[in-house]
Amino acid sequence: GRGLTVRQGEVFLIYARFHRANRHKMLPIPVCTIPKDLK
Repeated sequence: GRGLTVRQGEVFLIYARFHRANRHKMLPIPVCTIPKDLK
């Protein structure tokens, strides 16, 4: 239980750091336009 939660926290921190470092590469993808396309 607790061990899995700690492991998930570590993975989340690594993912958040990676996502933040590569955010400039994903800027060309407009996320806010996806709901409009689904409608």
